[in-house]
Amino acid sequence: MLEKGFESDCVGIILGKLRDEGLQSDYRFSEGYIRYRGRRGFGPRRISLDLEKRGVSSSIISDAFSVAEVDFYETAVSAFNKKFSAKAKSLAEKARQQRFMEYRGFFSEHVKYALGNGIEDENI
Repeated sequence: MLEKGFESDCVGIILGKLRDEGLQSDYRFSEGYIRYRGRRGFGPRRISLDLEKRGVSSSIISDAFSVAEVDFYETAVSAFNKKFSAKAKSLAEKARQQRFMEYRGFFSEHVKYALGNGIEDENI
């Protein structure tokens, strides 16, 4: 079977050699990816799914999150402030803001924190 134009067996052998030599590490990749995507305004749920799609095991993802030192509460506030110019003035607008934050991969506690600590304006 071909993987992006290369034989699967060949790809597996080369990846194994790179791992053995310490040149390829799912853990290092995951840690860097978590920091990068966190800075870009994405939450832990979305980042985890992206890493799983790339073939990283859930145990490596969990370990990488524990050392990545990303404050997802502040990341959520930053993503909220970047997208929205004001807090919601209606329930429909608040629901739209929540959906956006959930799409970005934030857990409910991050969303609540962001909506409560985002741009100062009138609360509903």
